[in-house]
Amino acid sequence: MKVRGRTAPSTVSRFDNSAFMCRVGLLSVKGSVRVFMCRGDYPGAECRKRWAWFAGRVCNVFYKQMDRFANEETAMNVFDVSELPERPGDVRVPEGVTRVVRSDRESRHEFQSLHIPASVREIGDNAFYQIPITGQLTFAPASQLRRVGNSAFRYTIQNQMAIVFPVTLHEFGDSSFFACEFTSIEIPNTRARIGERAFGMNMELVNLTFTDTPGVTNNDYDRRIGRAAFGNSRQLRRIDATGVKVVDDLAFDQRIIGDVVIELAKFVHCVYFGQLVFGGKTLNRLELGGRDITFDRRGGTFSEMRIVDRVLYNKLYSDDTGY
Repeated sequence: MKVRGRTAPSTVSRFDNSAFMCRVGLLSVKGSVRVFMCRGDYPGAECRKRWAWFAGRVCNVFYKQMDRFANEETAMNVFDVSELPERPGDVRVPEGVTRVVRSDRESRHEFQSLHIPASVREIGDNAFYQIPITGQLTFAPASQLRRVGNSAFRYTIQNQMAIVFPVTLHEFGDSSFFACEFTSIEIPNTRARIGERAFGMNMELVNLTFTDTPGVTNNDYDRRIGRAAFGNSRQLRRIDATGVKVVDDLAFDQRIIGDVVIELAKFVHCVYFGQLVFGGKTLNRLELGGRDITFDRRGGTFSEMRIVDRVLYNKLYSDDTGY
C-alpha cells in the first residue's frame, strides 16, 4: 500500500486492532473530486468505519451538487413557448437552447415570424400547435435540428412561403406541419422519415423536392414517406422523390372534389409503394427507376387515377400496379 507516494509499513496494511497513525492522501471521486483526511490515532476497525462514513458523505455531497448543476443546465437549455406573451411579434428562440417545448397547450399566441437558432436539436410535440405565424419561419445556418414532434406546427404557417429544411432534420412527426401554407418544400436529409399526415392539407403546395445529395450512393438513401403524408395537397404539380425508398398508403391521395393534375412524379429509388398512393389524381408523367419494386395488391397502388405518360425503367405488371 502507498501513502502519499511512499510505501507504508506492513502494520498499516494489516489494519489490526493496535493503535496506529492513519495517514490518507488524495482521494479521487469520479476523477474530479479530491479530499484530504487529517491524521488521527484510531484503532484499525474504528478507522475503517470513520473513513467509510467520511467517504460516503463526500460522495453524497458531490452527486447532489452534480444533480443540481445538471438540472439548472437542463432548465437553461429548454425554451417553453407557453411563457411567451400572447402577441410577442417577431420571436427568436435564444441561442443555446437545445429543446423547444410547450407546457400549456391551451396557451394562445400569435407570431409575426419565428427564428430557430442553430443550437436547437428538437422541437417537441405540440410546441407551436395552432399558433398563427403570419410571417416567415426560418432556421439558422448550420442548424442542428434533428426532430420536429407530432403536431409541432399544425395549423401554424399562415403565410405562403417556400421552405428548405435543415440537412440534419431526419424525423418529421405525425401531423407536424399539417394544414400549413407552404408553396415549396425541400428536404435534404438522406434518411428523412415523414410521419403520418405530416404535410397533409397543405393546400398551396406546388413543388416537393427531396434533394439529390452529391456523393451519396443509392444504397445510402433511406427516405420514407408515411401514410397520407401529403394527402389533399390539391395544388401539387411536381414531385422529385430522389432517395425515397418507401411510400406508404394514401401518401398523395386526393379526397377533395376537383381534378388534380401532377405534371411530374419521379421515384427513381423507390422499392415499395402502398395502396392508393395517388388516389384521385392525374399524372402527366411518372418515372420509376428501381429494379425491384413491390406494389401493395390490396387496393392497387395507382387505382382511382389516370397516368398519361409512363416512363418505367423496369418491367411492371398491371396486376401489381392496379392500372
